[in-house]
This record gives sequence, structure tokens and C-alpha cells, in this order.
Amino acid sequence: MRPVATTALLAAAARARESAGIYPLFHDPYARRLAGVEGIRLLERLETDVPEAAGLIGVVIRTYFMDRQLEGLLAGRSVSQIVLLGAGMDTRAYRMNGAGKSGGAANQITPRNQGGEIRFFEVDDPELLRLKERRLHGASTLPHIQRIPVGGDLESAALAGLLLGHGFDPARPTAWIVEGLFIYLQESSVHCLLSGITHLSAPGSHLLCDIVSRTLLAHGMTSRLRQYFATGGFSMQFGVDDPAALLDKYGWQADVHTMSAIGVSAGKLSVAANSGVTPAHGDGYLVSATYGSCSAPLAIPAEEPQADGGSNGQPAEHDEQVHSSESRRCHTRVESGLQ
Repeated sequence: MRPVATTALLAAAARARESAGIYPLFHDPYARRLAGVEGIRLLERLETDVPEAAGLIGVVIRTYFMDRQLEGLLAGRSVSQIVLLGAGMDTRAYRMNGAGKSGGAANQITPRNQGGEIRFFEVDDPELLRLKERRLHGASTLPHIQRIPVGGDLESAALAGLLLGHGFDPARPTAWIVEGLFIYLQESSVHCLLSGITHLSAPGSHLLCDIVSRTLLAHGMTSRLRQYFATGGFSMQFGVDDPAALLDKYGWQADVHTMSAIGVSAGKLSVAANSGVTPAHGDGYLVSATYGSCSAPLAIPAEEPQADGGSNGQPAEHDEQVHSSESRRCHTRVESGLQ
């Protein structure tokens, strides 16, 4: 099994277990199907080898946080397109409806744009996206949505090059979801990705992401957990102690929460258990950031059908200019990061 599939199936298994609980923080009716037997066994094996990773509680907490944030954006009609980077087995395209509620198949998405619905762009490894579609195929309860799979390697391809050819419109406010991804990237790749996201973001766009602190990455995570993922082909590499300062460099205003605080408030971590989380151990961060001057929810007006050509009714060469500009800046940043 490819490493990228391993982490995706593990996360799906964690969401499936939470959904089956007595008082779940969210309900993902597709997680068990997507995790499959492999994902359930992977989670059980992880818990045996690394007891402190029981239940992958961090996955549960970050899913809960990002679901709540995205629900608010949808309820406020703040965005008309959503991009999930490193989408894996994420099912928000099926679970989220226009009223800002997460749930199952009965929840249809309220129309937002001239295409009739909110558009969900899922960017990830092409093979993993195909596996996801095979596992969802035949599910009788799937709602009708505009889910657009975009196969590509986020570390080697310019983001604009991946999205613009699939109908993404950089003139529209976007919700970007980067969940469980930054930690596995080199620092230069993180900066390149943030540069690409910013370059494609209209004012009023939102970014939801999780980032671990350098302290947690270096000292708080046990060697067994790091070794488990390294053996599977994933090296935990990136952490930052001030996510707000990192995003501010790119023009994003960030609201930062610690993973432990959200876990306590959601009832998934006890205050007693959380008392061991100190600055010496580090913490994880959950971030909701806004780009540009539009910090309040935006009303998305009805628009006339766009003319043929590139995104936003502009000539195709406009998309090429965006793509070329981003490629140049990413190339420069990656080189400087490796010096």
C-alpha cells in the first residue's frame, strides 16, 4: 500500500469510529466504507504498536474543528468553492449542506453559483482519488454534488496548474482546507503551497489548517509514533511555533487555537489529562484564517454565465499568466529554502 493511502485510510478509520460512538462530535456515514477492512486493521495495529496514539484523537478533534468552521462559512454564504488539499478520504463534499449542517445523504447542497451548487475541488494523488471513487461507487445514499477530483503531486506541481484547468475561479472567495498535510512537507514546500494558495485567493477567502509546534514535533511526539509513520514512508518534518506570524507574511489574518484547548472544550480531552501539555511538550494548532479586507461573510451574488475562455470569463492567457507567475515564485522559494 502506498504511504499516502495508509494515512488516508487511518484517518477514515478514526472518523468511522467516532461516528459510531454514543455522543459523536460529527457524523461521517461514508468513513467506514472508505476505510475498509485495511483502514480498521491499520488503526488497530497503530494502537497496539503506539498506545499513546489510541483512536487518533487528533484526527477527531481537527475534523470537528474544521467541520464547525466550514459550517459557519456555508451558513453565511461566504464561499462558493471549496478546495481540499491532500483530500484523502475526506467526505465533506457529501456531508456538508448549504444550511451549514454536516450529515448524511439527505442533506443536499444549496445552489451557490451558476453551475447550481458549491464546487468541491479535491486535490490528491491520482491513484488515491481513484480508490476513493471505487469505494464510494454503488453507495445508494450519495447526494448529487459538484465534486471535482484533481489528481496531482502538491510538492512537485504548481497549484494554479492543477486547479485552473478544472474550473477553479480565482476571482471567487474560496475555502481552502489543508488538513493533516503540512506536517509531512518540507518547509520549502509549505511556503510554496502557501504562496500558491494566496496567489489564487480572492479577498474574503478562508484557510482552515492544522499545524504542529516545533516543540511538539521535536520533543512532544514519541519516538514510537514518529518511527511508525517513518516506516510507512512518511517523515514528520514541518512545525512552527507561531502560525499567525507565518500566515501574516502571506496576508492572512489568523485565529489560532491549540488542539488541546479545542479537545477539552469538545469533551474529548479531560482537563486532568490535558494538564500534562505544557510549553515544554508543545501542542498542535488549529487555524482559521481570512485573506484580504473582507473579514465578514460575503454575500455571493447571482452572476451571468461566463464567456468561453479561462476562469472568470477572462481569456485563457489570463490563467496561463497566473500559472506562470506562481511557478516562478514557487521555484525561487524552494531554491532559497534548500540553500
